[in-house]
Amino acid sequence: MTFENFIAKLGLNHFKPHELLIYTNREKNGEPPRLRWGNIVPTILILDRLREHLGVPICLTSVYRTPAYNATLRKAARLSQHQAFVAADISARGIYPRDVCEILMQWRDQWFKSPVPIEQNRTRVEVPAGKIPYVPLNERESSGVFKFQFKGYIYYGETYVHIDTRGFNPD
Repeated sequence: MTFENFIAKLGLNHFKPHELLIYTNREKNGEPPRLRWGNIVPTILILDRLREHLGVPICLTSVYRTPAYNATLRKAARLSQHQAFVAADISARGIYPRDVCEILMQWRDQWFKSPVPIEQNRTRVEVPAGKIPYVPLNERESSGVFKFQFKGYIYYGETYVHIDTRGFNPD
């Protein structure tokens, strides 16, 4: 199965597979291993709904980072969720990052629909720096419809918002 086919199963309205493979500094970074593809599902489903809610384009500026690339970034966490392919840094055209962050904070702990099972597709990740913090998302299934509870970290900087679905809400 190709990454494009995997993402097509999600029925996204606003994102194409190549957008999830965005990676800065192509010389040092790379694409996510197949084993981690399922990790991005909850994050991108939330972002697809956010795009619908905002009514403006969302640009994915950083999604997957190889451990080697992550180690070169001065402010990156050693156990960054980007390495597990559960995080995205985004910007929404014409909307302040703080305002986007506030919406996402209101959505925390809400249930989202998924056309595929979540935990069956997600994998824990260990990198040279150690195990990336992760716990399973709450998940329910009813008549072929899967639901997961949004739990993760949300942060905003001057030009971007970070969102991940690590399975717990750090405070």
